[in-house]
This record gives sequence, C-alpha cells and structure tokens, in this order.
Amino acid sequence: LNALWYRLPVVPFDIAGMYSRKPTVFQVNNLSRFPIYEVDFGPGKPVLAIPPDLPNPILIWPAPSWKGGVEVYFSGVLAHVARKLQGRENWLREIDRYLQ
Repeated sequence: LNALWYRLPVVPFDIAGMYSRKPTVFQVNNLSRFPIYEVDFGPGKPVLAIPPDLPNPILIWPAPSWKGGVEVYFSGVLAHVARKLQGRENWLREIDRYLQ
C-alpha cells in the first residue's frame, strides 16, 4: 500500500525475497542486445565494457566482439553457489557444451 501511496511501480513478486540468505525469487536482467560495442565515444568504439554494479542476482551482458557471445554474471547468494559448483553439475556441463 505504501508503494501505491507514493506512486511507485509495484512489482508482482517479493523483492525482499531476492536478497535474503535463502532467496525464493530471482531477477534476471538481460542486456545481451544492449549495443554498447556499437557506440563511438570519439576515439573509437569500446574494446571492452564491464557491466555496471547493479544489484541483479543474474545479469546477462554482451561479450566483447573478439570473444563473442554473452557473459553471465551472478551476485549475492547465486555467486556463492555458482562458485561452489565449478562444473560438477550436469546442467552446468550442458550449458558449457553449447558455449564452445
């Protein structure tokens, strides 16, 4: 109700649940089509662009042209879980297979 009173956008899921110790909701922000490598800032187009430090649990970001594809960044609890997996999980091996 407070969000409506201040005319803030209402999100239909538990935002606080995303940032808890045991999250029940994950937000994925997909910027894979963001044309960051096409913008010319004067001296030329960027060679590498690092995503902003936004509080996205999962962020999909375009990889540099020399690398190709996209990069997936995890933060918070998901980053700790992904670090522990280190390729031991079947689903992670399947994703890696398609990235090569």
